[in-house]
Amino acid sequence: MAYRGAGGTVAFPQDSPSDPNQPKFAHGGLRYLKIDGQKAADMCKQGLGFWSPTLPARVGDTYDISFFVRGMELKPTGAAAIAAFVEFTDATGQHRQRVALPTGTAADQPLTGTFDWTKLAAEVKVPDGAKRMRVFIGLLPATGQLLLDDISVKVR
Repeated sequence: MAYRGAGGTVAFPQDSPSDPNQPKFAHGGLRYLKIDGQKAADMCKQGLGFWSPTLPARVGDTYDISFFVRGMELKPTGAAAIAAFVEFTDATGQHRQRVALPTGTAADQPLTGTFDWTKLAAEVKVPDGAKRMRVFIGLLPATGQLLLDDISVKVR
């Protein structure tokens, strides 16, 4: 069972706790977010994905942001398939500043092809002038599927 949205699907895993022979699709919990890739001409060049709710930000605070990704036959049209960043804005939302989140392995190799659940994480410090923040995680122009799960945003 799945719920479809614009370019993405919130899916329920097909496995059953009573059937150990079925593969586990979700990393944690009962649901994950699935984004289906498309031909580059049919896809927004900034990608398809998930925006977090807008959260208050205080200059000097640090956010610990982490999420799990799983790729299924991901073939990007560019160098990378995954888009992830934090967008900070001022009180009016007019002045924006983006901070990229890691989207590859420790050796800075982009995650492509088929891969199992991989945790991506970063610490992001709130820049001067920021009053609000939100996180974007998604798929750049690519074919295949990107699964997202266990997205966490913690302030310290």
